[in-house]
Amino acid sequence: MQSKPNKAFTLIELLVVVAIIALLIAIMLPGLSGAREQARKARCLANLSQIAQATQAYAHDENDLIVPIHQSMVADTGGGFSEQDNGTAGDRWLWRTAMWFAFGGRSTTQQFRTTDDGGPVLDDDSPFAAATRPLNRYVYGESDLRAPRENGRIIPTGTAYRMPLFRCPSDSGYPLSELVDDSPPANSDRLCYDTLGSSYRASLNTLILGDGPRYLGAFSMGPWGQKLSALPNPARLVLLGEPLFFNVIGVDDFVYFDEDDSKTAVLMRGWHRTLRFSNLAYCDGSARWTRADGAEAMPPDLVAPALGGDYPYTSRGDRWQLDVYPSPGARIAGPAPRDWGFLSGPDLNRWPFRSHVSNLR
Repeated sequence: MQSKPNKAFTLIELLVVVAIIALLIAIMLPGLSGAREQARKARCLANLSQIAQATQAYAHDENDLIVPIHQSMVADTGGGFSEQDNGTAGDRWLWRTAMWFAFGGRSTTQQFRTTDDGGPVLDDDSPFAAATRPLNRYVYGESDLRAPRENGRIIPTGTAYRMPLFRCPSDSGYPLSELVDDSPPANSDRLCYDTLGSSYRASLNTLILGDGPRYLGAFSMGPWGQKLSALPNPARLVLLGEPLFFNVIGVDDFVYFDEDDSKTAVLMRGWHRTLRFSNLAYCDGSARWTRADGAEAMPPDLVAPALGGDYPYTSRGDRWQLDVYPSPGARIAGPAPRDWGFLSGPDLNRWPFRSHVSNLR
């Protein structure tokens, strides 16, 4: 009787099949990863579009102000402008970083690490609680902006602690980079949504006047403190967006780029892994994928040269701008306007002081 032929794979055939499968996976994985990132980028842009539309409703109700004003934006933070660590370093970073994110967003459970030893938690008992962030009521209503409590302790659940609209799916925080000065190094690579309550920061473009450790006030050169009806080019004027954009535009190609881009690679590709591009919302209620062109500084004779410097952060690119020139600057006063600062008559004749408005009185 003739035996049946053996139909089993030989070892060599099996190894060939495994190699082919591994090769196909290697070819497909980058494409699948890219597709997933495209989906995350689209979700992020949809978030920003909804947030931008909510700011239009806020402006309609709140004296035409386009940036929702949080209490931290006009309050003395007890040393917030101090560079020295005199027991106020945490307050300084609340002013320097957390304030930019406070227009909307959730209460948090993770520390905003201002030093290697720790930092504050922006929870329901903090000045940055979800209920204090002015845009939230236009997005989520007012009834659920406080978390429930048990025996006086916060139960971190509900809307106050979960606001997906303010979360970019690709949020990975500020990278650890010598080019980042908008966030403490101790908080590097920790999600902005988890530590600051939102993945998106407002465009608070300002000229700050200070007196020692006290923050006394600012003239806004951008949309912060400005009335929507007074803004030129609202379709170009950045309202808010992914935070790395605001660092990238300050990077000068000829100064910081070296052969292997070692200083800029992690920063310049942002959360969506595309060189120089970020998602931004604009003052007209739109949102778009925007290239962070190298910042073009305004001419020094337009930006108060008597105060020193040429203020390169008063800038614009091909499709965006941060400054509102030629409209007047807005005075952003702290809790004691009489101490706001000391400007001479000639200073007040230069932009952004000429015909400035005080919209927060």
